[in-house]
Amino acid sequence: MSYRIPFNKPLIAGKELYYVAEAVTRGNVAADGYFNKACCRLFEQQFGIKKVLLVPSGTAALELAAMLCGLKPGDEVIMPSYTFVSTASAFVRVGARPVFVDIRPDTLNVDEKLIEAAITERTRVIVPVHYAGIGCEMDTIMEIARRHNLLVVEDAAQGVNAFYKGRALGSIGHLGCYSFHETKNFICGEGGALCVNDERFIERAEILRDKGTNRQKFFRGEVDKYTWVDVGSSYVMAELLAAFLYGQLEQMEAISHRRREIFERYDELLAPLEEEGFLRRPRIPAECQSNYHLYYILLQDAATRDALMAYLKAQGILAVFHYVPLHTSPMGQSFSYKVGQLPVTEDLASRLLRLPLFYTLGEKDQEEVVTRIKQFFGASKANGGVPATVPGLEYLSWDSDHFGFRVGKITTQASDCQLRQMLEAARTAGYTLIYYRSVQEKLVADDILRQFGGILVDNAVTFEKQLRTGDSVTPDQLVTDKLVEVLSADNFKDESPLDELAIVAGQYSRFFQDVRIPPDRARELYRIWGRRALRRELADEVFVAVQNGDVARPAGFVAVKVEERTARISLISVAPMHQRQGLGRLLMAYAENYASERKLSRLMVTTQFRNQPACRLYEKMGYTPVTVENVYHFWLDNTKG
Repeated sequence: MSYRIPFNKPLIAGKELYYVAEAVTRGNVAADGYFNKACCRLFEQQFGIKKVLLVPSGTAALELAAMLCGLKPGDEVIMPSYTFVSTASAFVRVGARPVFVDIRPDTLNVDEKLIEAAITERTRVIVPVHYAGIGCEMDTIMEIARRHNLLVVEDAAQGVNAFYKGRALGSIGHLGCYSFHETKNFICGEGGALCVNDERFIERAEILRDKGTNRQKFFRGEVDKYTWVDVGSSYVMAELLAAFLYGQLEQMEAISHRRREIFERYDELLAPLEEEGFLRRPRIPAECQSNYHLYYILLQDAATRDALMAYLKAQGILAVFHYVPLHTSPMGQSFSYKVGQLPVTEDLASRLLRLPLFYTLGEKDQEEVVTRIKQFFGASKANGGVPATVPGLEYLSWDSDHFGFRVGKITTQASDCQLRQMLEAARTAGYTLIYYRSVQEKLVADDILRQFGGILVDNAVTFEKQLRTGDSVTPDQLVTDKLVEVLSADNFKDESPLDELAIVAGQYSRFFQDVRIPPDRARELYRIWGRRALRRELADEVFVAVQNGDVARPAGFVAVKVEERTARISLISVAPMHQRQGLGRLLMAYAENYASERKLSRLMVTTQFRNQPACRLYEKMGYTPVTVENVYHFWLDNTKG
């Protein structure tokens, strides 16, 4: 799906394509050609790194680093849980066990104050992850590593051209890892680099990277032929990717400058919302120089984050959350981690939203992103917490005011897939209940529960009772005091605001069968509802059964709506005092005759699957039952013209 304002957009910054063509012309497109060496030399000279090796991805850099650490099965590696999966999987694949430590609430980096307590006799490595291009507290981390004789591998995938106390991220630990994935500041599609800052690892790093051979020594003339000397794999970067990357690195300062402009503009525009308590902006410690890799906001809670994300998406703006904490993942739990062990990580991960940030993001687009965020919070504040309208969903203020929670109505015809998307958007926008005019909605009950959460009920009234009392409520307990109060009021007229309330209540007509409504009053409601069914095109014809020929005393009615070659019974009801007297059969006969006269191919009636008396009646009358996704029954016959 495309968005008017995407989250990220790859950049051609300068001579990337020219250099790719030049690489082909030079006759070396595989690995370690002119552009590979040029990129490595640039990093080594500009960032003060002893040796840089280009690799196919940031994941490959981490895997090489893990192999260089000489870990044995059962060795432990300390890292944050709030990181990309490669940080952990690179070490797990060599037999190590990740030890997850909570993060700092200000930078979302590993909390250096918690590292020492996590060290055991099996600890071998600390992996600080520089989140969002903001450096971890490296002085403290390196001192802890020195005291305990541990290695430090910097995961600087997001940290290229960012600094901590004047030192480039990736150049401080024993080893460092960069990424040039298309979402990063400097890209080549897929790519990475291993930064070797401890000379002890340089020779073996070259061997592991090049299939376990001493091929690099051969190229330098240090051996007369190369051979297999260690484990390894093909961790080299293709020259075509290196050529593209070099074109990016030539524009490093221009790219960083533009990203800083966008970051600071967001910071300026969003400051009022932080002052009002709607969100929190990123924090950059004084000792850190960011590369402005991303701009995130922290919302008040997960529901607000999800609602804002859905709202922006509906406006054509893609904003995204970030990592699912690794300790809560199935693999993380296989190491005996449980939800709740890292409270800061879990809290911040659930509230974080990343905003669009890329080199070509224009001022108008950026201002629109912020304007939409302000509109979201403005609507929420003005409407008592109700977010802006979800496309295809109408917010029913009258019903919501009466029930005390948000009620929405689907207003468009939609496919199953679209219905799912609409439900998801509505759920994340804070709606407690979504209901449909059509009973032919096909989402299965289990899917609704699993995908969208909440309690599956037949109507808003039962949901409201469950919401307030926690009790299980059946469809026979439909009418709340509020409904009865509205329906039994002396001043209730044909034009009174019952339409939406009635449909929210479900059952269409049975809502006024409560014993607290006097029989004469109930009959009046029958007449009113029958007229409304016609006026609102719920039916083409309404047949009324009356008592002793008195049209002022209706005992029940049936409403029929023609849809293509089918007559659908949209409403059918018998007053409580007239039930079990054959009126149901009589009303069905009216409908069948109506269908036959019009030469319609079938008659269809829908009922709650819990309504067993009605189900038995229809079966006795020769209707064929068809269950629709466990929610409703359709009853079809072979009425032929």
